[in-house]
Amino acid sequence: MDKYASFMEKIEKRRVNLHGFMVFEKGVKTFEHYYRHFNEDSLHRMYSVAKSFTAIAVGFMVDEGKIKLSDRICDHFPEYEPEGGFHPWLYETTVEDCLTMQTCYSKTTYLLFEDKDYVKSFFTGKPDHRPGCVFAYDTSAAQVMGALVEKLSGMDLLDYLREKGFDRIGLSRETYMIKEPGGRSLAGSGLVCKLKDVAAAINFIAADGVVDGERLLSHEYIGKMTSFITATSLRGNLDEINGYGYYFWRTREPGCCMYGMGGQLALVFPDKELVFVCMADTQTTDGLSHLYDAFYDHIYGE
Repeated sequence: MDKYASFMEKIEKRRVNLHGFMVFEKGVKTFEHYYRHFNEDSLHRMYSVAKSFTAIAVGFMVDEGKIKLSDRICDHFPEYEPEGGFHPWLYETTVEDCLTMQTCYSKTTYLLFEDKDYVKSFFTGKPDHRPGCVFAYDTSAAQVMGALVEKLSGMDLLDYLREKGFDRIGLSRETYMIKEPGGRSLAGSGLVCKLKDVAAAINFIAADGVVDGERLLSHEYIGKMTSFITATSLRGNLDEINGYGYYFWRTREPGCCMYGMGGQLALVFPDKELVFVCMADTQTTDGLSHLYDAFYDHIYGE
């Protein structure tokens, strides 16, 4: 039995609700499979994979000189300054703090402080700690980053990505971002696309931002984005304790991951020149850990 058959057998035995997966080795697609009603043209919500797309968009902005990682995020959104000024901890918060989930909030602000404008909630909520100190998963930080890209580019987030190179890597025209109530792209969790679109994005990272011999995204930024910057050792499972970059997770073996709720994964392992991408629905089960284990046992390990 080959490694893909072994992987699929374990997935079936563990009753993992996998919808489809793709494998690339040395930049070449070596396997692709879909389950039940899904196929290569199925649009699928990818949840927090959207954050990784947003981090790439911020990288293009950094390379253009429109954003600095050290910028105070409040300086880009003076329209949200409340009477009496921004909270000091919020005013200390930088673009890099937002990208690394080291903001001044412990939870997603638009869930804590209800407001139809999700971005506004980030600037008007009450912080609970100084930024740059601890990893705390805050989807509103990604929402603010997406809003910043849209504000400075004058374009929707995906349109900006397309212009900067995602059209060249083959992003499907059907790809879209769900909008938040305030009208901006839901940059932290709203990506809806085909599996091959996620594959195109992670292969762009695997190629170090080079397309047809032309560098589109700087090596320096990609290196930071995919590296260990924030410790995540207090997270609850094996595949979330290996550290975090800029909306990219580090993996249990040397590599990094785009990770969306419910088993939306895009793993890249530079040393092995291996990419694994999948879409699934594991939200109501422990299927995600079974999915990871099956991958490491039968595809990564072969």
